[in-house]
Amino acid sequence: MIVDLALCGGVPTFEQVLTAVLDETEAEYYCLAEEIKEKNDRLLNFIEASLPDTECEMIPHIEFKERTKEVKFAIRTGEFTPYPNIILRAGVAFPA
Repeated sequence: MIVDLALCGGVPTFEQVLTAVLDETEAEYYCLAEEIKEKNDRLLNFIEASLPDTECEMIPHIEFKERTKEVKFAIRTGEFTPYPNIILRAGVAFPA
């Protein structure tokens, strides 16, 4: 299933959508295309700050695209920067 939130180029941003998703869920793992390190350092820094102490895997973009075939759903944003893709695995949030 694809949830298409893209209104137009840049709206909503990857950052806005990831923030909203993480406000409502718990992530225990995430996967990124390793090319983000060279092509989109700003977004990588945002992701790492948003998911501290969360297991991360970096894989080649071609492998990342193959892995997306196994996800349960995808969210499409209006992001236009390079490699603004993340695979999240949900964790379990226990009440305090």
